[in-house]
Amino acid sequence: MRKRSTRDRLARSVLLGALAAAAAIYWLVRELELDVDVLINYLLASLVLVGAAIAVALLAAWLLRVLRR
Repeated sequence: MRKRSTRDRLARSVLLGALAAAAAIYWLVRELELDVDVLINYLLASLVLVGAAIAVALLAAWLLRVLRR
């Protein structure tokens, strides 16, 4: 039997965590009778905010690298 690498375990943990979160959200939507369209809009807004934060961080890292040369 092959020993699992840390990378394999991390990928499995992330996948299982994402599936558990999706199942919990699905259950909450059904249990609380939430509007799916509103939740999708919240998801898209959060993705835009996270993407913007990542873009700013990448720009700052690139700028620091250019200024150090």
